[in-house]
Amino acid sequence: VEPALLGAWEGSAKYLDREEEFVWSITSNNVSEFYKAAIWNGEMEHDGDGIQLVALPAKTVPFQVRMVNTNQLDMIGNEGVPAQWSRKDSVLARC
Repeated sequence: VEPALLGAWEGSAKYLDREEEFVWSITSNNVSEFYKAAIWNGEMEHDGDGIQLVALPAKTVPFQVRMVNTNQLDMIGNEGVPAQWSRKDSVLARC
């Protein structure tokens, strides 16, 4: 694999009726993963011991955010299954 291609890439494409965002991960062992990104805007609010994103528009179901450590967090949606997020490029889960 060309070393200049390694890492996580972000991109967007404009269509007639919408614009979509994408994430593309390329690893040194020639594994390539391409994801369509969902972009949610909202406000972070305290919810008991955790934090939740109250997303806009209001039709979107809020999800919980739990900090695991300074470089990792879990995001739990309405399905109850956590998605792990990391500040490192090596983890792209459930995009």
